[in-house]
Amino acid sequence: TFPQPTDEPVVPMEEMQSPTATAEQEIPEIMTLEFPETAIPEHQTLAKPVQQHKKHTWHQLLGRIFRHGDRSPVSTFPTNTVNEDVWPQGYGQLTKIGIQQQYELGKYLKARYKNFLSPSYKQKEIYVRSTDYDRTIMSAQANLAGLFPPSASEAWNRDIHWQPIPVHTVPLSEEKLLMYPNFHCPHFNELLQRVKGEATFRKTLKQYM
Repeated sequence: TFPQPTDEPVVPMEEMQSPTATAEQEIPEIMTLEFPETAIPEHQTLAKPVQQHKKHTWHQLLGRIFRHGDRSPVSTFPTNTVNEDVWPQGYGQLTKIGIQQQYELGKYLKARYKNFLSPSYKQKEIYVRSTDYDRTIMSAQANLAGLFPPSASEAWNRDIHWQPIPVHTVPLSEEKLLMYPNFHCPHFNELLQRVKGEATFRKTLKQYM
């Protein structure tokens, strides 16, 4: 379950160009997340950071980062008597619970940012980026299903309350933004090999081999 959406210090879209707007109470400063310019298309990087005017603060760019929903194990251990066949889609795949989790998260975000997001999907207002794994791409799709269900004018099939929204990826071999750990980082690999060579690490690992 997710906490109930509450009104936050976000000014509706139509009021964003009114720096003279007043507020009854002091509005706390909003934390923002900045993305590298290579992470999103050019038309998305033109947005300015959150602006402030005396007591009034409003969003101009919002970034949300979240992991995938519930998944099956990514691997097993040598003495496990349960094999991969027990999972309908195999190892490392999104489960039905995971799909539901992401769908509910999308609905929550829609309510949480109702004064910032447009009621329906607009290509120039949102860009979705995922790592190139089935479970993360499917999580993004399920999230978007809850975030932007089709309106009456967008409906293309009366029996399917869903609309396609693009989810962008790059090959794993080129992923330098969202992957952790980042195996493309030479310093990280150096530290990893150093830890693996330590006696304490090998002794601890041996207990589970």
